[in-house]
Amino acid sequence: MLNYYKKTEVELCIEKLYKNAGILSPSDLSLDRLCHVFNIEIQYCEDAQSAIWDNEFAMFFLNPYSSLREQRATFFHELCHPLRHVGDQRRRHPAFQGLIELQEAQARNFQLYAAIPFFMVEQLELPKRDKEIVGLFVQKFYTTYFLAYRRWEQIKRRILQGIFDEKIKFHLEVREKAFTNQKRGDDTFFY
Repeated sequence: MLNYYKKTEVELCIEKLYKNAGILSPSDLSLDRLCHVFNIEIQYCEDAQSAIWDNEFAMFFLNPYSSLREQRATFFHELCHPLRHVGDQRRRHPAFQGLIELQEAQARNFQLYAAIPFFMVEQLELPKRDKEIVGLFVQKFYTTYFLAYRRWEQIKRRILQGIFDEKIKFHLEVREKAFTNQKRGDDTFFY
């Protein structure tokens, strides 16, 4: 079933970054290891969960009163910004509000791929029931139930899209073959 899943360019980029850094299994996704690999420092602050960065260093501000699972979910969201974005959202003119919203949407998608990378999901023996798969993600990737649920739903949608694409491809190949055979037998054809 997982063989129908098609990775996005962002997922392939994350996979390459992780593999080059020796991050190969869910246990390698510790915040300490990720901070070391991506040159990030974590500061705990009640006010705002955010990130500041330049080309060489990043600082993430996480809420000390959040659970570790919530802090990890926030970390993976914030990780998108130094890896994929430039500029400081706090100092943007209101005319750029759409850009800020786009970057936040990108970070929400990135969060799913970075927290629960598909190349690691492929290594797992998945249970049959959705609820058990989500529970496995929560346990193995030490994340929130909500993030694990969103990721599994995303994976299922991509699998269904892969199955649909394969059926359409097969259907088009059959039609093309029939069309080609018809055309060989007769110079006139109807489509």
